[in-house]
Amino acid sequence: MIWPNKALAGEPSSNGYVLFKTAILQSMNRELEACLESLKKFSRQKEYTSDESFIRLPYDENILETSVAAIKSAGEPELKNIVLIGIGGSSLGTKAVYKALEKSRDNLVKIDFLDQIDPREISKIADRLKKEPPEKSAIVIISKSGSTAEVRTNLSLLQKEISLREGYKIFKISGSKAFENIPGAALEIPKAIGGRFSIFSSVGTVPLGLSGINIVELFNGGMLGTKKSLEEEKGTLIAEISKIFENYNNGKYIYNIFFFNRELYALAEWYRQLIGESLGKESKGIFPSISEGSKDLHSLQQYFVGGMRNVQHEFLSVKGKNSYQEAILKAVLSTYDEEEIPYRNTVLESLDEKCIGEFMQRKMIEIVSLAHIMEINPFGQPDVDSYKKRIKDNLEDVCS
Repeated sequence: MIWPNKALAGEPSSNGYVLFKTAILQSMNRELEACLESLKKFSRQKEYTSDESFIRLPYDENILETSVAAIKSAGEPELKNIVLIGIGGSSLGTKAVYKALEKSRDNLVKIDFLDQIDPREISKIADRLKKEPPEKSAIVIISKSGSTAEVRTNLSLLQKEISLREGYKIFKISGSKAFENIPGAALEIPKAIGGRFSIFSSVGTVPLGLSGINIVELFNGGMLGTKKSLEEEKGTLIAEISKIFENYNNGKYIYNIFFFNRELYALAEWYRQLIGESLGKESKGIFPSISEGSKDLHSLQQYFVGGMRNVQHEFLSVKGKNSYQEAILKAVLSTYDEEEIPYRNTVLESLDEKCIGEFMQRKMIEIVSLAHIMEINPFGQPDVDSYKKRIKDNLEDVCS
């Protein structure tokens, strides 16, 4: 997509520039309309035929039924602990949903996320597991390739602390026949689904369901997000994507996710990965950052207002969750309006499975559509894969 060039079309105030920009916007809107129509077709398919097939996951009753059956297989006694071994897209989506709900739900089973190699932390977790009968703990291993070095290393470190053959409830979620030497239930990730688009697959549904989170409502939210994005609020979505792209072309290369409820930190991390890995290719892309309101107003606000003005923002909060934070956010928005700093204000109606599922599905649709007009393939992460090829021998040297 070519953005208006002042040198060719004249100054922003000139008729030539205005006409050129209007034509470009109309063309871009048509492209976005076509992209969303294409995604709508994928949502109606019954097979996972391409990367865009992620959009049909919330509609897949088979995934839901398989996940529920796997969760029920855990049986009695009730779980006390869940250890999720995964990294990146194999962990961030689940963590986003779980951490958003953890503080407000007294009955959730604790999930420890092994998404970083830390032998001391693994020892602490293992010591806690040993205090309970093995059947009260679930180990969820997630790696689409089955060869992710960090996952393999953390699994090995945990196995040095406990024996997985002693009765632990084990779930292996992969796109290959990995971890065959480990007992437990095996669930597949559809081959066409990338990690950061996998929250509505068994990657998210199994650990979340085991913890006590309502995955049916999560799916309902995903379906609502699809309906709103592709039908009910399609015009609004197109306008918002166009504005992000316009800001990007005007030098706003940084996209700051500014969350105002601490429960949303992990959701912001998931969103950051979605933007960074989807758009950061071919020497293009928007750099995603995370800020916490109001704390980071006292470390970054000076730059946001008085600095290079190369940032566009999305404020993220929950309606009625914290009146003090809402008052501060209102003041910030007023300042940004006055200073003409570009922002979006996203307010979740409530902090529950349905609203979170809707948000995540809408963001996946949005970023795929934004990549389309940026002429970037939003799927895959070739430059992450290049480091993965080099890491295996290094970690084996450390472990030996």
